[in-house]
Amino acid sequence: MKFYLKYMGNVCKQGLVYRFDYTMKIIGSITALVVQYYIWKALMSQTSGTIGQVNADFQYMITYITISAVIRAFVRSGTTGEINGKIRSGSIAMDLIKPFSFMGLMFCSKIAKAVYQFIFLSVPLLLFSSIFWGIKFAGLIEVFWGIVSIGGGVIIMFLLEYILGLLGFWFQQTWMLERLLNDVIRFMSGAVFPIWVFPVSMQSISKYLPFQYIYYEPITMMTTGYN
Repeated sequence: MKFYLKYMGNVCKQGLVYRFDYTMKIIGSITALVVQYYIWKALMSQTSGTIGQVNADFQYMITYITISAVIRAFVRSGTTGEINGKIRSGSIAMDLIKPFSFMGLMFCSKIAKAVYQFIFLSVPLLLFSSIFWGIKFAGLIEVFWGIVSIGGGVIIMFLLEYILGLLGFWFQQTWMLERLLNDVIRFMSGAVFPIWVFPVSMQSISKYLPFQYIYYEPITMMTTGYN
């Protein structure tokens, strides 16, 4: 256990080295959030507060896109690319002969990056939205269970990225598969639009996929509660 904790600490220290990189990520994330703000503002002004046969006011949508941006900031940690890099360099051979679980090492790396990115990316996004627009949660209990649900989403995302990374043994590059997975997740998980915006057929399909538990379900718990 001490080894894994030390490994997580080293991963966090590596992140502190690239401060300029994270500064640019913060600027990029805030810019993307502002763009979404004005897109939804334009849409809501044309729909009289009803989207996809669901009544949703502008304040709700601002809270939704903010939480989505916060989750997106730390749920993706590049596990696929990290594994693929180890495979291409051959360093994975040394990791596999160590008396530690390779999957455990990758999971510790995922958690360490998630914690670091939550502090330096998610928190600034949350503060920015709260100060300039204001966000509204359903309640403390709902927020608690939403955070627990996000933890489950992180695990789901890690498993998907880990499986994709192992495909590097059969593919020279896995970035195209990673891009495809990320695009599918963003579309089918409710990261960009709430799932209730989709047609009924698309909503039915999403119920059989794990992607909604990464974004849509945690956001729904924190914003409207969960029956």
